[in-house]
Amino acid sequence: MTNPQYRIRNNDKFNHLVHRHENEIPDLPIKIIAETDDFLVVNKPSGLPVHPCGNYRFNSVKGLLENEYGRDVNELRTLYRLDRQTTGVLMFAKNYETDFKFKNDVLKRAVSKIYLAKVDGIFPNEEVICDQPISILSKATGIRRVDPDGQDCLSRFKLLYANKQENTSIVRCQIETGRTHQIRVHLQYLGFPICNDTIYNNFVWGPLKGKGGDYGGKSIEQLRIDVVKQHDKKSWISESDPDYAQRLKEIGENDLYEHDQLDLLNLKFDELPSYDPICWNCATYQKRPFPDDHWFMPLHCWKYSGDGWSFESPLPEWAIQHSDLIQNNIQENKKEIHKITA
Repeated sequence: MTNPQYRIRNNDKFNHLVHRHENEIPDLPIKIIAETDDFLVVNKPSGLPVHPCGNYRFNSVKGLLENEYGRDVNELRTLYRLDRQTTGVLMFAKNYETDFKFKNDVLKRAVSKIYLAKVDGIFPNEEVICDQPISILSKATGIRRVDPDGQDCLSRFKLLYANKQENTSIVRCQIETGRTHQIRVHLQYLGFPICNDTIYNNFVWGPLKGKGGDYGGKSIEQLRIDVVKQHDKKSWISESDPDYAQRLKEIGENDLYEHDQLDLLNLKFDELPSYDPICWNCATYQKRPFPDDHWFMPLHCWKYSGDGWSFESPLPEWAIQHSDLIQNNIQENKKEIHKITA
């Protein structure tokens, strides 16, 4: 590694080494729901992202499909994403034509997308429609908020089961649009945030946790600062190398830096050291164990349906005990819809 002022000389050799730390994920299988000539549909487990990002590369759905299940992920086109903690139906297109048609149908709102969520509070019996626009609160974190000047959104919510002892409800969520964090933001706005949602079910949004857009008198800028601070990666540090900052400073002031253990001209990748003195992750120790809400949030992608196809995932564990009630309520909902449209 050299500083920005270094001038390239004849016979200089460049080696690009990637020192990467993989974030932990739960030891859960990726189960195939269905496979056709056009689609690969899996039941996404909680705790891992859909595709490589940040400190997740191998530990992602696409990474595991390639390395653990022997799939050629270059032939799999991601049709939509699910949040890291979200479970359920995840679809990949196996060819360009299917990818194009699916995304075009989504734009025309011709794809039915149904989720289940367990929320805090007793949800109303009648269907609740939320059409509040959503915009980005923090670009660095991707966190959203309701904003009159944001992107248009439409979500329909229906109570399936209420547990008065727990003060929780299981809610059917059907989204007409597919904005990032749409269900989470809309349920927060309605005053029924998803259980274990560390981002939107949090008092950093104000005494009402952002219900009705009430942020406890905070300006949007102050809200942004507080929310980002709440989720700063430094909050996970239990111990750090006290010499790290000074080491970086010294390295930056030198014209050239080479790792003492590496012979760059005769490099063998199977002999690479596991420690890098300029790596932030190597210089810190994260808090253990991770809390449950780090891995899991009761938001489940249940059913996706479109022109000539329909895929459904099994009910998650937190909903299985209420499966009879959920199925009965869904049948009643279908009857009501039929009466309205008949």
